[in-house]
Amino acid sequence: MGTILVETGSIWRRIFLLDPVTASEEQKAGLVRVLQSRYHKLCIGELYRIDGQALRAPTEAITLDTGMVLIGMSECLRSSSEAEKALRDIFMLFFAGLGISREICKKLIDPSWICDSSSRC
Repeated sequence: MGTILVETGSIWRRIFLLDPVTASEEQKAGLVRVLQSRYHKLCIGELYRIDGQALRAPTEAITLDTGMVLIGMSECLRSSSEAEKALRDIFMLFFAGLGISREICKKLIDPSWICDSSSRC
């Protein structure tokens, strides 16, 4: 097969070699509202019911939701590192909405806990 050469300023570069983008504060706030709504539904047993039974370990649902948000954001932002940064911001807003102090949030959202392409989980 041949090699496709793409000029840096060409339309083909913009189509095939997309640059990462960032999430706006409005988009992050929207995701926080969705997560808050899902969290409240989870707390009253309306989410992830299996055969009429609520989950015994709600943290599994939170982990699942967070993972799905991270996957979606990685695709939309075209960068896993940008998605991780945005997810940290979203968690800060989410925890603040639950009344958790900023200092505790910072301890909870230590970048070392997020698995990226260079680390093992």
